Amino acid sequence: MIYKEVSKVHKGVIRTLWLIVALSLVLSYAVMCIAWLSKGCRYGAQFCINVFMRALPLCLIFLCIVELAGLFIWVFKIKKLERLYAKKGGCDEYFELLEKYLLRQNKDKGHGLLKLAAVYISEKRFENCFLTLDRIAFDKLTPSDQNKYFELLLYGRLMSGDISQANEIFVSAEHYFKRGLLDKRNGQMLFTIGLLEYFNERFAAAVKFFDSAEKSRDADKTLRCNCELYKGECFLAQGDVRSAKASAEKSAVLVSDDKQEAQLGKLMTQVEKAYIRTKEKSADTKADNTTEGGYAF
Repeated sequence: MIYKEVSKVHKGVIRTLWLIVALSLVLSYAVMCIAWLSKGCRYGAQFCINVFMRALPLCLIFLCIVELAGLFIWVFKIKKLERLYAKKGGCDEYFELLEKYLLRQNKDKGHGLLKLAAVYISEKRFENCFLTLDRIAFDKLTPSDQNKYFELLLYGRLMSGDISQANEIFVSAEHYFKRGLLDKRNGQMLFTIGLLEYFNERFAAAVKFFDSAEKSRDADKTLRCNCELYKGECFLAQGDVRSAKASAEKSAVLVSDDKQEAQLGKLMTQVEKAYIRTKEKSADTKADNTTEGGYAF
């Protein structure tokens, strides 16, 4: 799926279990108090303990059922989105459903809209992305989401080909980018700044940012693949065909979607052509040397 909801479920399992246990203890205690009061406070500690121990498993079961019901509804909505995307792609209907889902799942409306903007970029619907970002009350965002806001704005401008606007955004919001780089999970921020360097043809600097993004704590398979693909482009631009080939080979192992597959195919074609040009140049050089040697005799 385009967004990473499944991984978030796995990461929240332990937290959810702890929450269920804590709520069960509180509810069981409340049941015990109500039972004790209903008996006119005539019974002692043993009565309270018995009521508490009987209520505890019932509360645990009840809360687990509620949690499972919520999870079932969540999975149903995700599957519905996946089926729609598989059938029609990123159509208007898909994004309408996705927006409703994200705004319900995220109590912070701004955070939900940031996720929606990210999906718009992945589908190359850049104007929709910018319109979505315009709907966000920036001052109400958390510092982390403020960093994310400018990262998405910069990334969207870069991907839409508006490099001059991207440069202006980076300069005007430099504070947020510096703050974002201090975050422990800064892989996407590093990658986005690497793209800025790449599109400005500062290839050596771009490679350094891509390397750092690959080593970041939150670097997943998709991010590492994108880093290697763009590193390959940088190496080609610098005339380092061997390093470009190595990056292409690394990215081939990491490819996870059609877009990356297409970019990899383009990179490999460029690497192959570069090797052919290198061989032709080498052959011409040898021919020239042979000719010069003949004249020397």
